[in-house]
Amino acid sequence: MSASDAPTVLVAEEEGGGPVAFSCFRPWPDGESDAAVTAELSALYAVPEVWGRGVGRELLAATVAAMTTADFREAGLWVLEGNSRARAFYEAAGWRPDGTSVTEETGGRMLPELRYRMALFR
Repeated sequence: MSASDAPTVLVAEEEGGGPVAFSCFRPWPDGESDAAVTAELSALYAVPEVWGRGVGRELLAATVAAMTTADFREAGLWVLEGNSRARAFYEAAGWRPDGTSVTEETGGRMLPELRYRMALFR
């Protein structure tokens, strides 16, 4: 991995408190998409205590802005097929499933994931 391939991490903090959410993006890793123009949102997590308060929405918007500033033209992410809350969250922000799915084995369980995409320059 070169320095330009290093992940970018953003952290959301509450006023007077510590971190409550973070996101991480990097160039698309699998070679299927052009890593020079496609970013992968590899993580976005918020503590449950801030769910529904706009923290995740603001962090996602800041992450998309950072991807755009880094000259990415589109972005993708993987989300668990059964995670309806996360899917609704991404869809409300303009992300759409692109029809690609994979099944990952984690802890002996098979977990189906869907790929979502978003154009960063419209």
